[in-house]
Amino acid sequence: MQERSAMDSEPFKTGRMKFLTPGTYWLSAAIFLLSSTLLLGAVQTLHYLDKKDLQQQNVIHSRDKILKARSEFRSYVRHAVGDMKVLLAAPTLLSLAAGNDPETLPEYRRQLNLRFETFATNKPWIMQLRFLDNRGYEIARTDRSHSGQVFSANEAALQNKSDRYYFTEAIQLPAGSVYLSPIDLNIEHGQVEEPWRPVMRFAAPVTVNGITRGVLVMNLETAPLLTELTTADTKNSRISLLNDDGYWLTGAPEERLWGFMFGKSTTLSVLNPLLWKLIHQQTEGELSLHQTHYVYSIQTPDDLLPEGLSKGSLISQQREWIFLAEFTEPQILIGFRDWPRLLPLLMLSLLFSVLLTYALRARQHEEKVNQFNQQRLAELDRLASLGNAVASVAHEVNTPVGNALTIASTINEHTDELIEGLQKGRIGKTRLQHLLQELNDGNYMLTHTLEKASRLIADFKQIAVDQTSERRREFILSNFLEEIRTLLNSQKEYRHIQLVISSDPDLTLNSYPGPLSQIIINLVNNASLHAFTDSQNGEILISAFTLGEDRVGIKVSDNGQGIDPALLPKIFDPFFTTRANTGGSGLGLNIVQTIVTGTLGGTIRVTSEQGAGTSFILELPLSAPEAEASNSDQVDDEGPEPAGGILHVR
Repeated sequence: MQERSAMDSEPFKTGRMKFLTPGTYWLSAAIFLLSSTLLLGAVQTLHYLDKKDLQQQNVIHSRDKILKARSEFRSYVRHAVGDMKVLLAAPTLLSLAAGNDPETLPEYRRQLNLRFETFATNKPWIMQLRFLDNRGYEIARTDRSHSGQVFSANEAALQNKSDRYYFTEAIQLPAGSVYLSPIDLNIEHGQVEEPWRPVMRFAAPVTVNGITRGVLVMNLETAPLLTELTTADTKNSRISLLNDDGYWLTGAPEERLWGFMFGKSTTLSVLNPLLWKLIHQQTEGELSLHQTHYVYSIQTPDDLLPEGLSKGSLISQQREWIFLAEFTEPQILIGFRDWPRLLPLLMLSLLFSVLLTYALRARQHEEKVNQFNQQRLAELDRLASLGNAVASVAHEVNTPVGNALTIASTINEHTDELIEGLQKGRIGKTRLQHLLQELNDGNYMLTHTLEKASRLIADFKQIAVDQTSERRREFILSNFLEEIRTLLNSQKEYRHIQLVISSDPDLTLNSYPGPLSQIIINLVNNASLHAFTDSQNGEILISAFTLGEDRVGIKVSDNGQGIDPALLPKIFDPFFTTRANTGGSGLGLNIVQTIVTGTLGGTIRVTSEQGAGTSFILELPLSAPEAEASNSDQVDDEGPEPAGGILHVR
């Protein structure tokens, strides 16, 4: 800790700077004035750009929302017209409308009610389905309650609707036309139903043999539609829907909504006549008025026509619907209310030089700490690889050791039997020869099994020594790679991968086998995780070759699925991973690059072709550069100490 304190205090050992001299006041004032002017100009520019960008974002958002609202409204109407066409073709409706046999009328009514109930059950936005005869009397009716229950009205509940506008309009239409009513609130027994139930009615003539026999009426619940149209009132913008008289249907305070249902003059044409006039100069656009920005679009019945209907086939008293988005325009120029926020900036400008010096010093110290932590992370990764190898080798050694114990136990039993037989004189020549043969065979098997375990431990020993230190030594590269292959083959996560080694047997390196083994293991592990799908068999080739007189190349290639070309420039970036959801940290390849370019003094590059595989090519000097002195005396205990356990970065 004392070393660190000395390091941190070094910049301040030169003494206190004499700043406030008589000759510096005017210069300080001039510098402050200049810096303050530049600061205010920069703040104003940033403020202007920020507010203009915010306004543009609001405009784009409003346009997108209006386009979406128009599309949803059009889709809503087209689906409803399609439903009407399906019902108009229903045989039960046509049979009931024909009315040729009065005795079959009740049965046809029952069948039509069942048809209506089934249709409404499958389409939860339908409030009511009715068939009215050519006099306006309800012949069949199916309703949906507030709770969502669908039921048919009994005959006593059927009413005369001959005076309703939707009947008088639809009964006069030619076959194939559909009447679309204005959106209003449902009325029951002469009163607006509570809570409000916005409704849109579709009506069409029912014709049999060219004669109009009645009207099919479908009432649709429009509350979900109106709610959906205004669900994205964000970014300071609000979306409204108005009818052709300027009454708000949604997107306004409750006291302004549905004014025509309650005899109120709460229309846009009354409350803001200039805006109403400007909106109707073109079908869509944007304008600013009284610090408020408006984006609008007008939709007509012809815009709602489904495919298959000619222009004029969709009849409506509603001439247009107006989609209107509005938001308060942001203040472009800095005003007096912004000065309290600017004063701290002016004060901070006086301390700019001190803060800059401190920031540079902090940046330098941070780089040292990051370098120290990165070296420590690489060390932990080597220890983690060693920990995984220990577990795998322990598992592999357990099998021959277990076999050896079994063989030794059998030899012991046969030895006891032989001693007992000799002592009692009860063992024959044949049995004696049999026991001696079995003891000889067991001894051979025991020796063979223990030799296998000994070889496995010997292969692991050198790698373990290398990975727990950064000791520099001279080694034969082919033998080194074979030791790594033996170690990796003992780990179950590599059982589905064939590791192939190709190297000049005389190729010798004077380098750091610990960091180099960490690189090879990390690259093989990276290929195992990313190159092959789960449990997919694959091949990883590790080849070594000379590059001139003083350099060597090591290539780790696989025949896996390859890397997306768009990702190749990023794979060595720290924390970049495509396996974040499975625990990948994105540090494995970054550590590889750091060790190659740092400790080993080489370079690394990658080539990949999707569907053909990936290759990592290392170019290393035959004699690695001398290791630099540790940074631990500079950073001291700035880096975090490991909290126990082993960290394996992948």
